[in-house]
Amino acid sequence: IPCLLAALLLTTAILTPFLAVLGYEAVYTHRIYAGVSVGDIDLGGLTLVEAEARLIEEFKNYADDLVRLRHGDRVWLVSAQESGLSYDARLSAMQAYRIGREQSVTGSLISQVRAMLHGHSIQPVRKFDEGSAVMYLSKLAEEVNRPERDARIFIDGSRDLTKPATTGYELDMPATLAAVRSRLATLPSEPIDVVIRELRLTIVNLETARIQ
Repeated sequence: IPCLLAALLLTTAILTPFLAVLGYEAVYTHRIYAGVSVGDIDLGGLTLVEAEARLIEEFKNYADDLVRLRHGDRVWLVSAQESGLSYDARLSAMQAYRIGREQSVTGSLISQVRAMLHGHSIQPVRKFDEGSAVMYLSKLAEEVNRPERDARIFIDGSRDLTKPATTGYELDMPATLAAVRSRLATLPSEPIDVVIRELRLTIVNLETARIQ
């Protein structure tokens, strides 16, 4: 009897963890494992369809996040949506679902335990809508662009009056668009630098201008 009891206890000790793992895997079949989140959005226990639906709703709040554009001392605040930033709920849900489903069984179990005990947060999948960004930057260009003006001489009777030259500025659309696209991939906390080109002035020959 003692031997039988010992055998039963040993069998129970071996089978209990095994059965616990099987039960856990059964509960989370086709569901995201406990502790997995996208950003601060908990998706543990949800199916892919449920997770995508939840992310769609939650990502609506992200559309009003502000992105800062900067040139020198000037700063422009623009919503994430206007700047071309959006989030892919489906791909984000799929990446969350892959946590704990690595190729090896051991790796999968370790990831599941870590997620359950300590949590596992991943970044949302971001998308860049170039059309929205171009639309906003075009409006910004209307505010920034200023044509250059050469120095001019005006003859007022016997006096020559000089109008000083002014420097022109032009928003470099391709360079700024590239900077926005690159920086929005990581949702920067620091401002994104707007590229503004200084327009060169034509040197005016004063004698020629006087004759004109």
